[in-house]
Amino acid sequence: MKLFLLTPILFGLWVSCVGPRQGTEMAETTAIDATVSTQEQPLIPAFPPGGTMELWISTPSNDHWLEPSHDSIQAGSQYSGIIHTTIILNPSQRYQTMDGFGASLTEASTWLIKNQLSPPVRERVMESLFGPTGIHLSMLRQPMGASDFNFEAWTYGDTPNNSNDFDLKYFSLEREQDSIRPVLDMALAVDPGRIKIIGSPWSPPAWMKTGRHLYGNRGGTLRPNVYESYARYFLKYLREYEALGSPIYAITVQNEPKFAAPWPGMTMSAHQQIDFIQVLGSLLAAEGYGHVKILAYDHNYDDINYARTVLQSSAAQYIAGTAWHYYSNLFHQNLTTVHNEFPDKGQWFTEGGTGTWIGGGTEEGMFLDLMMHTIRFPRNWARSYITWNVALDQNSGPALDGIDDANRGLVTIRSDRIDQIHYNNTYYGLGHSSRFVQPGAVRIESTPSIHWRLEQVAYENPDGSIVVVLVNHENSVRTISIKSQNRTWEYIITLPGKSGATFVVRGIH
Repeated sequence: MKLFLLTPILFGLWVSCVGPRQGTEMAETTAIDATVSTQEQPLIPAFPPGGTMELWISTPSNDHWLEPSHDSIQAGSQYSGIIHTTIILNPSQRYQTMDGFGASLTEASTWLIKNQLSPPVRERVMESLFGPTGIHLSMLRQPMGASDFNFEAWTYGDTPNNSNDFDLKYFSLEREQDSIRPVLDMALAVDPGRIKIIGSPWSPPAWMKTGRHLYGNRGGTLRPNVYESYARYFLKYLREYEALGSPIYAITVQNEPKFAAPWPGMTMSAHQQIDFIQVLGSLLAAEGYGHVKILAYDHNYDDINYARTVLQSSAAQYIAGTAWHYYSNLFHQNLTTVHNEFPDKGQWFTEGGTGTWIGGGTEEGMFLDLMMHTIRFPRNWARSYITWNVALDQNSGPALDGIDDANRGLVTIRSDRIDQIHYNNTYYGLGHSSRFVQPGAVRIESTPSIHWRLEQVAYENPDGSIVVVLVNHENSVRTISIKSQNRTWEYIITLPGKSGATFVVRGIH
């Protein structure tokens, strides 16, 4: 989703992997004066090995991002000062299993990565995104066809003059071959077997819609007589992605079904979604793809009635749970409400765009907002946290409509110069979870959830390590005691004002 705001992006330190350009280019972009080569030093330094605990802190006001903090941890027995907050962890009280944290390799993102980065820089950027020395993303939500961040609108089943193609003779993934497939393969190769992919269509082929147009505000709805063909469209997608070495973990049947978008999109009522999922679920089960999770809804968390309607229908037998976006006021608790009503169904957060329309447009505000969401969604049963574009350029594009300059990717890659990238606050904010919370981690009880505007969430990883992600919304420094419920260990950490942190404990419970 994109917001039509005209606030310019606020750029910080640009990272130039080839060093400053000469003459006029240097004068045009003075922020390049302070450059760091990502080929010469890691984006995120390593914590010294051998210890049982680590603390990583980001303080936007000081331009400190995901830095190991050696001096901000003390054993509880050695501390005699004032403790502002005590967090008690109970690993025996377990909640949902986490699938992971990630973003989307849209056509905009992949074009920039493939065409605006030289091979050695591209390799380093991919490692910084998907590798263990970077933020180690573990999920991708991939548009099935064009989204709003594309050069033009298209699907896998476009036909001449939007003519009917019930047998899907025109189905093809060819449009992905230029940049999407190569970059997706690069991402999957960084840490093979780690990444789970969720596929989501913005629009079916135009000929399947009542208005025969890809745009949501012109194309109408899905024609009832194409349900079987559209279900086989999904099946072909699953088969071909699997054959290419990128099996799909889950699908949603329509991105933002309540929004008639001025780009590829389609409205789909809850009852239409029920009818289609019954056809799709039955076909996938019969064809050996019943293991692919079908997620209902895939829209904003202010409306739980849509999800309720679908989950209490006869289509529920095929549905693994609900996908959520956050483009509304704060309604994280709605995920818990749906969980309590349908405890056998999961919750996934599948899209949250970021940019200068968040947090007042400041680096600090945007960062703290993202940290808040990465804590509150898992605390309300979300098994994933997925932002939007992996990469955008300095104009928040490439994009179809061309007028929205408020969005940011995890990284900004300049489209007018080669090898100039900027790692945004969202990269580090997401990294506070994605780098440390392993796929298969289980959220554990940690109390209190909010105290003095300090928020936190805790996990136990498959390797037994404990991870606590925190954000301090206060202006002042907070001293925090983190201890196990049985009081076998206690550590005191100190967080600066307006900061985010990740605390890791290894080998002890």
